[in-house]
Amino acid sequence: MSKSYFKTETSNLLENASTARDAARLHSLKGKGAGTWLTALPTSYGFALNPREFCLATGLCLGLPISVTERIADCTCGAKLDDSGYHILTCKTGGGLVGLTSL
Repeated sequence: MSKSYFKTETSNLLENASTARDAARLHSLKGKGAGTWLTALPTSYGFALNPREFCLATGLCLGLPISVTERIADCTCGAKLDDSGYHILTCKTGGGLVGLTSL
């Protein structure tokens, strides 16, 4: 894929982002090294992503809805969860989950 095509498509995506949050997500994805986590080798077992975690991380990058919120009642702060997963990532109480059922 040519650099000019990539720049044009990236500009189109940013211009047509439906929210400021989407624009920020898209802008961060074009940063230097934004995708290096996809090829990084874990330095220990605790740093390896299991398939579910990998799908969740990829979905967050792509702006896909996080279906796990359908099975979780609330955050520990009492807020309802959003399909984007944004609240869990930014909650000042740590984003703990209440009412988690089997995933």
